[in-house]
Amino acid sequence: MEKETIFTKIAKKEIPAYFIDENDEFMAFLDINPSVQGQTLVVPKVQRDSYVFNQDDEFMTRFWAYIKKVAKLLDEKLGTLRCILIFEGFEVDHLHAKLYPILTKEQADNFDSRKKIEFNKEIAEELLSKLK
Repeated sequence: MEKETIFTKIAKKEIPAYFIDENDEFMAFLDINPSVQGQTLVVPKVQRDSYVFNQDDEFMTRFWAYIKKVAKLLDEKLGTLRCILIFEGFEVDHLHAKLYPILTKEQADNFDSRKKIEFNKEIAEELLSKLK
């Protein structure tokens, strides 16, 4: 595993983030390079191998429950049809789930995780006001 990641620094509050939720083990915050509005990263606070299939079942049970909690929060507060979930971890070697809140069938049909949309402080604050 590489040296300390950006996610570790966010967990230590060395780098600011737009937090949606956190507990002792996990955190969820808005992705600053989103493909869809409200895209959220769900991350263990302690760095783990980015390949999801290298994780032990006990850890994944806890992580999955937390991911589900955050996805349901996005559904409820943003009015999504459902959230798309992707684990890939090519850019940052620190396990993380990407949740993409999908609002319409058309958005689902045209979904592209590589596409980027505008994100700024005003957008983040508007999203956080809905999610709190």
